[in-house]
Amino acid sequence: MLIKIKRLHAKSVGNSPFQNGNYIIYDLILFINFIFIKILFSIFLLHFYLSTSYNYPFIL
Repeated sequence: MLIKIKRLHAKSVGNSPFQNGNYIIYDLILFINFIFIKILFSIFLLHFYLSTSYNYPFIL
């Protein structure tokens, strides 16, 4: 998915190294945000599962 986005950006922008570099940094930020959101969501789900199954206080 990330490679497709980079190829799309490279095709649409052309051969400007400055703009291509910007787009690669932007894609990297998007990718890091995606991983961060997945980690947060999995922690939230785990916490919700523990709080419902073992009657832990729901603190988040």
